[in-house]
Amino acid sequence: MRILVVDDSGVDRKCLKALLVELGHEVRLAESAGRALVELEQGLDLLMLDWNMPDLDGIEFLKQLRLTHSAEALPVVMVTGMATQHAVAEALAAGANEFLIKPASKEAIEAKLALVVETRAARL
Repeated sequence: MRILVVDDSGVDRKCLKALLVELGHEVRLAESAGRALVELEQGLDLLMLDWNMPDLDGIEFLKQLRLTHSAEALPVVMVTGMATQHAVAEALAAGANEFLIKPASKEAIEAKLALVVETRAARL
């Protein structure tokens, strides 16, 4: 799968990339919403999006993304350290397909990606 990881933390980007590559995925990185827009033009299968970013937070970016990319066309997993029911509800309402709490284990990431793929296949 071609995955874009969008996170303003270089450490978090690199860690997530290492886990995703280990799971057999092609991974690109973006440090901001602006950079993510450029990467979107290259074609993706999935977006892993941090909540807190400097130029545009993940929720606002996701709301804008959903105006042009459906949840089926481009699944989004919101990845954040904000582990509240309100945060999960807000991310899902904004258009996230799934929610993953940092720091995430390889097993948790693998399970979320499998769920996204399964749900996507059922909707198509």
